[in-house]
Amino acid sequence: MKEHRRNVLVGAFMVAGLGTLGLLMTMFGEAPEWLGGAEWSLEIHVKQLRGAPQGTPVNLNGVQIGRVGDLEFDNPKRPDLGVSIIALIKDLYGVPSGAYAVIYEPVLGIGRGRIEIVVPPDGGGRPLDKEKALIRGEMGNMIDEIVPKTMMSSVERAVRQIGDFAAALTPVADDLHDIFKKAPIELIDDPALAGELTANLRTAIQRFDKTLKHVNDVLGDPNVKSALLETIENVREGTEDGRLALADLRETTATLRDSSLRITTKIEQGVDDTTANFDQLSRKAMPVLDNLAEATANLNRVSLDLADGEGTAGKLLRDDRLYEKLVLFTDHLTDLVDTLRRVTNKIERQGYIDLAVHEKSPLGPLPTQMKLYDVKTLPQEGGS
Repeated sequence: MKEHRRNVLVGAFMVAGLGTLGLLMTMFGEAPEWLGGAEWSLEIHVKQLRGAPQGTPVNLNGVQIGRVGDLEFDNPKRPDLGVSIIALIKDLYGVPSGAYAVIYEPVLGIGRGRIEIVVPPDGGGRPLDKEKALIRGEMGNMIDEIVPKTMMSSVERAVRQIGDFAAALTPVADDLHDIFKKAPIELIDDPALAGELTANLRTAIQRFDKTLKHVNDVLGDPNVKSALLETIENVREGTEDGRLALADLRETTATLRDSSLRITTKIEQGVDDTTANFDQLSRKAMPVLDNLAEATANLNRVSLDLADGEGTAGKLLRDDRLYEKLVLFTDHLTDLVDTLRRVTNKIERQGYIDLAVHEKSPLGPLPTQMKLYDVKTLPQEGGS
């Protein structure tokens, strides 16, 4: 009885295990066709293959549609020609004829890789014939999946710039090495080694150290200390005198500022008075300027009338006969002046002038000469 019961329990456990195994195989795509897992073969041809053993999942748009069933060389005698991956695709799914496969290795060698079926943006065309399905494949880079390509380009650029920077710093590092290289003063100052060694920062530090030692020796002298204290006291007294002089200067500046303010006030008052007087003078000059402007206008009007021949003066100026009579009058006046000059000369010589005889004059006959003075009574030239 006990043995029969034990056999029943063992049988039930085996049936449950087989059921569980079938369920797991169905869930993970490993179920054979007789368990309802109908699949069709998709051949993926790649030149090189890594990290895609049997059972590697095959995904399309993020959905697992199959698994790797087998791996075969295209030519067993020439393994370098490439490998064909036999992918078992669930009969439920189809693959466009324009699609291609990208094989990704496990990240850092941990876990399993995967195969991604990539469909072109145009959809890839009609589905592949399941009897002779073949697409090309290529190896993908998991680093591109972890790190974006834009970041990778930035990293590459940064690495390249760091390399350029390091190359540029190499001469600087050599110069720094020369600056900090040991160069004793004794060797630098040795004439026999002139030109072989060059003073650098270490040499300068050594010289500065010796200078400090000399300064310390000098300052340690009591006489130098007393002289230095006396100098400091003189400087203090000079500073006090400078402070007093500065106070006097401040007071003088304040006085000058007050004087400047008073002078400025007076100047402003004078300017205001001058402005007022100028305004008053301007008001008085305005009527005079108006009269002058009116007189100028009248004179301009008279000039225009004269030019146009208006009025008596204008007519005289524009009368041609007036000009001729003036010329004739000038000629007669010239003759008269000449006659008077001749008469005057004759009077000076003879003392009388000849007169014309007018017998018919109402006064009777007139003398033919008129005595003006006696020439004999005139003093002779050269006499007393």
